[in-house]
Amino acid sequence: MKNLLALISLLTLMSCPPQDDDLSPKNDAIEGSWQYSELFRNGVKVNVDFCDLQIFLFFNSNGNFMRETHSNENPDEACKLDSLKKGSWTNMENIYTVVTEDETNVYSVTFENNTFFYEQEVIENGTAFKYKYVYSQF
Repeated sequence: MKNLLALISLLTLMSCPPQDDDLSPKNDAIEGSWQYSELFRNGVKVNVDFCDLQIFLFFNSNGNFMRETHSNENPDEACKLDSLKKGSWTNMENIYTVVTEDETNVYSVTFENNTFFYEQEVIENGTAFKYKYVYSQF
C-alpha cells in the first residue's frame, strides 16, 4: 500500500507543469519609445542637424515596431514628418531583427542606462568607417 501511495504521489508530481516563480511579465529592454540622440564616427562625436535627430523608434511588447523620421529642405523651416514605417521586431540575445514592408535589418544592440546603441561599418569612397548610433529612451 505504501508503494502504491508513493507511486501515485510521484506520478502526480511528474504530471504537473513546471512553475515559474516569477509571475511578472517578461519585458524586453528595448520595449518603449526611443529618440536618436548621438552619432559617432570612428569614436569621434559627429554634429548632427536638429531635424536629423528627429528619428523616433517605438517597440511595443506585442512585437510591433514603428519608425518616424523628420526632415526639412530649408534650415529655416520647421522639421516635417518625412516617413512613417511600421513593422515588427524580434530579439534573440540582443540581436534585434526589424522588419518593415520594404526592408529587414539586423542589429546587435548594447544597452547602457537609458540608452542603447548599435554599430555599423560604412564604406565611404573606398574607406571603411565605424559608425555608432545612439538612441535615448523618452
